[in-house]
Amino acid sequence: MINLNLNKKEKYILACSYGPDSMCLFDLLIKGKFNFCVAHVNYHLRQEESEEVEDLKRICKDNKIKLYIKDFYMPLGVNEEGWAREVRYKYFVELANELKINNVLIAHNEDDLIETFLIQKKRRGIVSYYGLNKEIQIENVKFLRPLLNYKKEDLLKYCNNYNVHYGFDFSNFDTKYLRNNLRRNIVVKLTNTERHNLLNEIKILNEKNLLNIELLRNVFSQKYLETCKLIELSKENLQLCVINYLNYKNIYLEISKGFINELYSLIRTKKSWHKITQNGIILSIDYGYFGVYKIKEDSLNKITINKNSSKFEILKNSRNP
Repeated sequence: MINLNLNKKEKYILACSYGPDSMCLFDLLIKGKFNFCVAHVNYHLRQEESEEVEDLKRICKDNKIKLYIKDFYMPLGVNEEGWAREVRYKYFVELANELKINNVLIAHNEDDLIETFLIQKKRRGIVSYYGLNKEIQIENVKFLRPLLNYKKEDLLKYCNNYNVHYGFDFSNFDTKYLRNNLRRNIVVKLTNTERHNLLNEIKILNEKNLLNIELLRNVFSQKYLETCKLIELSKENLQLCVINYLNYKNIYLEISKGFINELYSLIRTKKSWHKITQNGIILSIDYGYFGVYKIKEDSLNKITINKNSSKFEILKNSRNP
């Protein structure tokens, strides 16, 4: 039997995609008599989504579970994975605050954890946490992953054994995407020993990372980053610092080594600098501080962008929100 290790005195929001993982968690919460509601995000990217929404409505109604549905439509020119992650987590935080619920449940499993780690290794980047953390906090809301100790196959077996209904996102079978390729060609073929070794490697790396983050705590635990402190860091620690600063502000932005090299050079010049990304994030160096800001959607059309610049630099007559 799968043990959720959750407090029954707490209230929860289940982030439910209607896939086998989140529906397994739904059934476990029902059987465990937990106090929870369901939040579903419809991105309108697949034909099956409308039918899945209706199935989820029926199941929630049958079990007398309150269901909240949010519709999003992806704008052109954005990274699909990054955009989807940003809008859903923002919605979950807003819903949690509206309902005065402090905990959101995410149904990631051990396979997801290992896939994430293998992607991190392949990209050879610096991250604030290797794999997936069991608990993270965004603003005042806790996001919990109670299924991280269980394999994907364990959750599928549970669904099949207990006749739990779920849907499949068939785009997950397209191996042109890195995560899908790793999932189908590597992760599912791992032996128990190989899994254990990878999980141990993740543990060791996170212990090392935690020490580095504690040393940087006085640099990034604020609204802005002081450039005089940033310039004293190694480029690796500068990248780690910026990544944690973005996590602190709940802003999704991929930070490459190339960008860190550019930022390091800009800080040394002590000149003002502004840049806007395609998904409306402003990066700024001004008055000895480095800051990152998310533009409100209704303000995007008020900003003038130099369309001849591949870097989307803000023109001098533009204003930050």
